[in-house]
Amino acid sequence: MINSIYKIEGLCDDQFAIMPHPQGGDFLEQSVEQIKLTGYEIVISMLTIGEQAELELLAEGEVCQNKGILYLNFPIRDEVADSDREVMQFIDSLALLQKKKRKMVFHCRGGIGRSSMMLSLLAARLGVKPQESFELITQFRGEKAPETEFQRQWVTKLAEC
Repeated sequence: MINSIYKIEGLCDDQFAIMPHPQGGDFLEQSVEQIKLTGYEIVISMLTIGEQAELELLAEGEVCQNKGILYLNFPIRDEVADSDREVMQFIDSLALLQKKKRKMVFHCRGGIGRSSMMLSLLAARLGVKPQESFELITQFRGEKAPETEFQRQWVTKLAEC
């Protein structure tokens, strides 16, 4: 099975992409290999442990590591994260990685809501207004991103911090 990886062109030197979750189970190694072959060095997942189990992705971090890809997991349940402070600390750590011009791919379940929120927050930390990143992600993902107005407002509020 092939992953749909949506490169977000025009955003921070085209270093970022967004995708639905990789195929799990027997297809996980192949899914991660495809991510590597498309040039992404960091996988950022917003899946909770329950979603990882359900989607057969509990080994995603290990498989990424074996393929030379840095795997980061920042689980977000429901629409937005529980702690704004923890989100911004995570975004700051991603901004440090981005300074090394490392290509990152963000995923949650469908690659629209949580992924686009976190990518937009990182872009905001790098000087891009949330509305601009929303438009670019929506354009290249082919679906309105983030999914809800509540998510858009949350990103815009945090981007001002």
